Amino acid sequence: EPFFDQLRTKEQLGYITYCSDRKYNGGMMALRLLVQSEANPTYVAQRIMHFISGFRQRLVDMTPAEFDKYTNSLQVRYEEKLKNLFEEASRFQQHISSGYYEFDKIQHDVQTLAEVGKDDVVAFWDQYVNPEMAKEFRVVTATVWSAKIRQPSADEMARFGESVVALHGCLLREGAERLSLEATRDFVAAVVHTGKGASSAAVEHMVEALFRANVAAVMSPADVDKAAAKVCEAASHVRTALAMALEAKAVASNGVTNGTNGAHGGRRQHTCAADLANIGAVRTGAGAWLFEEAAAYKATLRQSGAPIPVRHLEPKYPA
Repeated sequence: EPFFDQLRTKEQLGYITYCSDRKYNGGMMALRLLVQSEANPTYVAQRIMHFISGFRQRLVDMTPAEFDKYTNSLQVRYEEKLKNLFEEASRFQQHISSGYYEFDKIQHDVQTLAEVGKDDVVAFWDQYVNPEMAKEFRVVTATVWSAKIRQPSADEMARFGESVVALHGCLLREGAERLSLEATRDFVAAVVHTGKGASSAAVEHMVEALFRANVAAVMSPADVDKAAAKVCEAASHVRTALAMALEAKAVASNGVTNGTNGAHGGRRQHTCAADLANIGAVRTGAGAWLFEEAAAYKATLRQSGAPIPVRHLEPKYPA
């Protein structure tokens, strides 16, 4: 699975890493991507979004043989025989509980799988999931912070932005405990001023100097050297976070944000923004709304209607 391979195997972000579809009763379908990690949750969320943004190219570059391998693998999984009565009863109960009554879902999915092509998958991705093209693309990010990780306040998230918070969290994790968010923001600005990329040797020296100047006093010289070498590795979380921070800075300099501009429903969106602010939500520089309390976020949700079967239901045994 590409998501597992990238975030778990290559980036080593967390032991539990998986994605799946979610179909809410009476509501919309969603793609859920979950990572349980010891890294800063803001950094993890950014890496997930980076994966989503780059996945379209992976689909485009997929060869016919690779696409057939995936479809054949899905077909084998769909047609796997149930092992016992409990599995069969559980499948039926799932269709009843959902309200969609898709008792023939397996047969329908196998038939659809035989007809779908790579171009169909790319078109589907662009219409519903591609952040750059999908008109109704929405992201809900839920984070649970460990007591061992410093959690920024909503005000800090709004002031410094996700990319600076992510970079700061990565440096803290490696031992730069005296580093502040203000110093991290100023460091990103200094790197931008050099005109060098995050992978350049000059920036590597800047990262090492920043880290050594802010390491915890309890670290021995040997431990500092070891941590500094890890931080300066090209594929380290710190260097990756810095590259994302530089990219975000460049996008902001060009006047582009991920927020919704006033060209679409201006007055209604202004009213919505005021309502969200009134219940404690804070808007970040990237245009996202941040809730510190889950109950406050849930208060913004409208009740979904009843599930509607996706296909006309035909009795298996007509009266």
